[in-house]
Amino acid sequence: FPTRRAPDLDPKMSPKARAKRAPAISRDRASNVPKTELRLSAPDLRKLHFVKKGPRTEQDTELELKYGLAVRRYAENRLGVELSLQSDGPQVEFHVTYRAVFTLEVEEGAPAPDWVKELRVIAKEIAPSVLFPFLREAITSTASKAGVRSLVPPLVNFRELFKSVDIVIPDVAALVPEAESTGTLRNP
Repeated sequence: FPTRRAPDLDPKMSPKARAKRAPAISRDRASNVPKTELRLSAPDLRKLHFVKKGPRTEQDTELELKYGLAVRRYAENRLGVELSLQSDGPQVEFHVTYRAVFTLEVEEGAPAPDWVKELRVIAKEIAPSVLFPFLREAITSTASKAGVRSLVPPLVNFRELFKSVDIVIPDVAALVPEAESTGTLRNP
């Protein structure tokens, strides 16, 4: 039997023509979703502690890595997030913390989202994924300079790691002005 492709799957069809053939419901849904934009400050190294206790040996065991996450709310749509990574092994001890401020902006005239829900997603999933490469590089380069080979923290699925963690997003009434935020963030 001769087969015939559906018009929307025709490889010769232009993307514009495919878009016109797309179901109208998907265009309607897309137009009803307010456009959001996530802005962030440059990641800021807050702490770097590294101690070489002795030479690495072939019998070295895997390091136990402990991740920490802390948040501070600066405005209804603005959140400071700190990600830390530490380990205390027999040959090396380290603690590294990076921080960034995330601001979620919604298009003008659009209804306000559930800020707590949106900020929780940023804190648990987006922020750790953004900050982790900076922590990883700080540990790896410091270890290399200290003569400790092969110290590269493995990649992490933060969605799974922090899935069961209940991140408390402070109420807007309990906000701390960003200018007063000089110390380490604490999760209430």
